[in-house]
Amino acid sequence: MILITPKITNLGYSNLWTDMSTILGYASNSQKPITEIFANGEQGFFYDPSDLSTMFQNTSGTIPVTAAGQPIRLIRDKSGLNNHASQTTSSRRPIFEQKPILGANFVTDSTLAEPSKWGTGAASGVSVSGNKLIFNNVQAYHASVTSALSTKLTAGKRYLLSYIISGYVSGTVRAQLIGGATINTVGFNKNGRVSLAITATTSHSFIGFQSMATGTTLNISEVYLQEITGYLAAQNHIKYDGVDDRLTTNLPAQLTGCTVIRSVLNVGTQILTNQTVPTPYNDNIDNCGLIVINRALTSSETSAITDEFNKRAGV
Repeated sequence: MILITPKITNLGYSNLWTDMSTILGYASNSQKPITEIFANGEQGFFYDPSDLSTMFQNTSGTIPVTAAGQPIRLIRDKSGLNNHASQTTSSRRPIFEQKPILGANFVTDSTLAEPSKWGTGAASGVSVSGNKLIFNNVQAYHASVTSALSTKLTAGKRYLLSYIISGYVSGTVRAQLIGGATINTVGFNKNGRVSLAITATTSHSFIGFQSMATGTTLNISEVYLQEITGYLAAQNHIKYDGVDDRLTTNLPAQLTGCTVIRSVLNVGTQILTNQTVPTPYNDNIDNCGLIVINRALTSSETSAITDEFNKRAGV
């Protein structure tokens, strides 16, 4: 059985950042629920590329991995079982890679976050109710709503736009930056928080939403616009070439009834149950974290590890 459990990261509040497990070289305190699952003598391993102290460019563990692009010849097991993985053939070693995470600061006033303060010039089918913009069975490209920005955006600068879609029934809606020229972003058609990085091409003074499909019925709330100011963190992951790269774990014995959990970059937590893990075990799948344990997990263990591995995957 395979489960993929992605999560949309909340980018609309002051709690903007993923936790410190994503910052370069930092071993998250939230790894505790992971290491505790091995507390009763379970067999397996836990590899954690978010912790640079566990990865080395040589099998003796004296040359640490310190930067993206360096080869991984040894990664140490954090389960406490010393089931480390290594690769002796230089042409078959994966590399350490990082995906940067954008930093952002708020640049607009509260009127965007409160749809009740938006203008009332919406086309037929769009209304404001409480803290939501309501799209009610509107036609494609015939219904939109806009609100003035307190400060015009600067051409050439990057901005992060985020909002929540709820009550989705049908159709598609897209966000727009308006003022002189219009930038239309890609449309979305499901519930959840949407986060988009946009480069302003002119001095935009309005933000808006527009129906893209006939019968669009959904709500929009908690609209935020932020200036992207730099790269403050990174998702750390192991990158294989897809040909012959691999890391090998020489287990004491073959394991059965295993749960195998991977943090998959930009996707989320992948869980495989009731797996047989041979010895030697050769891993060649890109990941931001890998756990193998020879038992099924409880629902609370699954929930805690899924939450942590989603963060490591950047979703």
